[in-house]
Amino acid sequence: MANSINGFTALGVQNSNPQFQNPFVINPKVNYSKILSKHSLKAGYEYQSIDTDIDDFNPKYGNVGFSGRFSQAPGTPNDDRQFVADYLFGARSNYSLNTATIVNYRQRMHFLYLQDDFKVSRRLTLNLGLRYEFATLQDDAVVSFWQPDLSKCGGVSEAMRIAAMASARGITVNPHTSATALNMVTTVHFLSAVDNPGYFEADVTLYNPFRDELGDTAPYTLDAEGCVQASARAGLGVQVDEAFLAAHPLIDGPCYV
Repeated sequence: MANSINGFTALGVQNSNPQFQNPFVINPKVNYSKILSKHSLKAGYEYQSIDTDIDDFNPKYGNVGFSGRFSQAPGTPNDDRQFVADYLFGARSNYSLNTATIVNYRQRMHFLYLQDDFKVSRRLTLNLGLRYEFATLQDDAVVSFWQPDLSKCGGVSEAMRIAAMASARGITVNPHTSATALNMVTTVHFLSAVDNPGYFEADVTLYNPFRDELGDTAPYTLDAEGCVQASARAGLGVQVDEAFLAAHPLIDGPCYV
């Protein structure tokens, strides 16, 4: 149990630990390939059954707070030692019970793909194909906030597919915006092109050179009502400063950890 004494470091066990997520995954896959002249045909099916027991709630052991100054003598000035006296006498001001809750999170997913690696010439191979995905997360309506990042989900084309799936379920898309001008200006165009746009997540930090110096103009502007509109200029609407890119080379590795 944790004991919180006002003005002092808490005593006892941290009431938010331990937490755990224990997944159990069944993931069979079947693939078939056949070569026909210049075509390399591939087809496959994948099934995922994910059962996860999640314990992610707190307090774990209960929490007792001492901040009432019940031990203060009448007419004496306030002093943090009065909270210590409350603790010694057991005069608690609040008490939180533990939340012994384990959530059983279940996912069932099916994936199909067809692919044709067409070797047009010795130097050119066209990777043609399609895929179909069905996940119970979508059709069970357990995800109500869809937030693809155009820089991480596979670009505009993949984000449009995600938006179409969300639209079929009556859900808006609210893209997560990376902190660069190119991502933000592209996101505004994306939201202008889909039939289920949600909020535009803008970066409003005071200093962000990747937003302010990467292009020749601001990636977005606000109107009087706080709304944004896609640029009417050619392309994305931003001319990239290649000298800025050269001065800030890419560092290979994960963007977010």
